[in-house]
Amino acid sequence: MNQLWKNYGGLILFYGVIIIGVILLNERFRYLNQINNQNVEENKIAIQNIKGGM
Repeated sequence: MNQLWKNYGGLILFYGVIIIGVILLNERFRYLNQINNQNVEENKIAIQNIKGGM
């Protein structure tokens, strides 16, 4: 087992960092998409209020 870590430890670490990076990017873009969707809904409500007031 110790020999496996010596041979493949760097490779496991490399792919582990890539997987963690992809997960973090996914969460970041999910958050940004959520904010964008809230802004779109707020703009629709504001436009409806403007049209209704005329």
